[in-house]
Amino acid sequence: MVDTYLGSPGELRLDDLAKIYNPLSEDFTWQISGIDYLVPAKGIKLLPRWSCGIIAKHLADKILQEQHKVADSNTDTPLRRKVLAELLPELEAPTVSEEEAEKSKETLVKNQENLAQTSKDPNYNAKRKVAPPTV
Repeated sequence: MVDTYLGSPGELRLDDLAKIYNPLSEDFTWQISGIDYLVPAKGIKLLPRWSCGIIAKHLADKILQEQHKVADSNTDTPLRRKVLAELLPELEAPTVSEEEAEKSKETLVKNQENLAQTSKDPNYNAKRKVAPPTV
């Protein structure tokens, strides 16, 4: 089922709508300019194209953080592009192979682990010959 929201008269353009898909098992709501946009669980919603981009960005962040355990979900990676392509099926997006997405995920997770490890090392700044921050 496709649920259509055309927006307020100021944003209504019948020729500039796009579909956004929510692959999660729960509804996803995001507020833009005081308006709550709800994309139903496992459903498609037809919205103004500009709002689809904003909602897809935040839905992709949620998917990357919760399902793929990627803390830095804002970095443009093949995995992020793959998730966005799934969320916005009508928009032309570069194709990303499963292998490329998985490799990207492994790299992100490895970088997160390295960052966590270095932040636990009390001598990290001394090894790098960097002065500790002053207050």
